[in-house]
Amino acid sequence: MENTMLKKESLISALLGIGLIISFLIIFYLARGYQFDFRKRQIEGTGILVVRSIPDGALIYLNDKKYGATNSSISALSPGRYTLKVEKQGYHHWQREIIIRKELVSEAEALLAPLFPELKPLTYTGVLNPIISPDRQRVLFTAPENGLSSLWLLDIVERPFNLASKPRQLLTDTKEYAYSQSTKQWSPDSREILLKLNTPSLQNKPQITAFTFNVDSKSLQKVGNLEKLEQEWQEETEALQEKNLQNLSQETIARLSTVTNPLWSPDRNAVVYKEITENQVFYKVLDLNPSTALNNQISPSTTPQSIHYKEYNTYQADKAKFTKLVWYPDSKHLIILEKESKEAEKGKLSLIEADGQNKNEFFSGTIKGDYVFPFSNGTKVAILTTFNPETKVYNLYSISLR
Repeated sequence: MENTMLKKESLISALLGIGLIISFLIIFYLARGYQFDFRKRQIEGTGILVVRSIPDGALIYLNDKKYGATNSSISALSPGRYTLKVEKQGYHHWQREIIIRKELVSEAEALLAPLFPELKPLTYTGVLNPIISPDRQRVLFTAPENGLSSLWLLDIVERPFNLASKPRQLLTDTKEYAYSQSTKQWSPDSREILLKLNTPSLQNKPQITAFTFNVDSKSLQKVGNLEKLEQEWQEETEALQEKNLQNLSQETIARLSTVTNPLWSPDRNAVVYKEITENQVFYKVLDLNPSTALNNQISPSTTPQSIHYKEYNTYQADKAKFTKLVWYPDSKHLIILEKESKEAEKGKLSLIEADGQNKNEFFSGTIKGDYVFPFSNGTKVAILTTFNPETKVYNLYSISLR
């Protein structure tokens, strides 16, 4: 009798143990995205998709099936290829193909371009020759003030409560020095401005007089040795360029050496360059980010030096027309300026992803020259424009992207 009771207790304990193990395995595999397929009568692995959008609150469609709003996740998706659409009223639709893999979380982020962006003035008295700083946070320009020309500075960063930045006056022309007529150059660290003026000497022969203006301390200093200063700034620029190459493979560095005038992205992980044929200009992006090169799947033992680049055919333009590409601050998108010629009054602006997908126009109208400056946080784009071209007075305006 006692043996029978012991056997029953042992059996119950064993069954409980097996039940606990099975429960643990079920929870473990469910957590990893596995589910039971009743049609196939087997357990299958699934994946998760996280969809974000700027701005948020857009609708998600996966293979034309609605899945709620962005900034959320969709779980228990069968592995395979899907068409993802993101839509929000007042914005261009966004779409791309994605691949869902079992036991993995896939991510997608849609930057939506507005259909009717808001346009606001940043300056009022007229702007000439705006120059953006290397850190893309300040614009230097010339403007009249009380009958005299002055140098002004505009911060193109978003301020709290969405307040607009106001231009700051730096220097006003004097009888001795016309600073507004100088050749202007930003320092590599964006803290100083070099001003070079042609001034007459005692023998009435032109000579160069140079000044540096410190933007932070608002101090003006005459340059004693211009050649030495320019050499120092050149060395600083070259040091920054060498720093960009530190974690790249030899193959990637060799590929970069064949590129003429590469335009580095703000995060220094990509460059855009152009190849010119008889009738076309091909804008291409070299993606130097190791995580991007392997779809964000890098094993812990993988070193950046062992991963090579990706290359995208981003945009194709007509050689006879004027086209300029500018990096958007997130380093994942570019802004395209298209005009019949650089001198033409009319132009249009579009957003495009670095791999060439989702090109959407967000502005069409008067754009002076090629002056297009994205705000450092991506909320706005500054352009030089006018609503009365006959006056030839142009001002900086912001185009709101959010």
